[in-house]
Amino acid sequence: MSLRSQRTTLALRQTFIKKNGWKKDQAQTTCPEIYLQVMVEHIAKLVTMSLYSELWDDFSFHFAPKIDQHLYYGLSDADKKRIIRNDPKVSRHLELLQKRDKLEAANDQLTELLRNYYAAKARSSSGTKSSSS
Repeated sequence: MSLRSQRTTLALRQTFIKKNGWKKDQAQTTCPEIYLQVMVEHIAKLVTMSLYSELWDDFSFHFAPKIDQHLYYGLSDADKKRIIRNDPKVSRHLELLQKRDKLEAANDQLTELLRNYYAAKARSSSGTKSSSS
């Protein structure tokens, strides 16, 4: 039963009870099936809402962390890299990071070579000046 039809049914029952003066406690004894039916539906809705709440609680506080534990923390680094590389944007970004690391390493090596070259040049020029004096 959809919510709209349930609402309509309950509204009809409510107007029926109000028009016939069954608003008092006598309504429970005069027409108990209407009262019991309304109570059963109300209790069924409460139980359903309670079950949904329990299921959501179980999912959000127990199941989701288990998924995280299994999918992320339980994987080796190779498995994580394999999964990450399946996404083209992420794999391009990782390739760019690797290229950047290689370029930085090459830059560091070139800087070290230049330092060594200028240090050797300075030593050789200071050595030739001291030998010529």
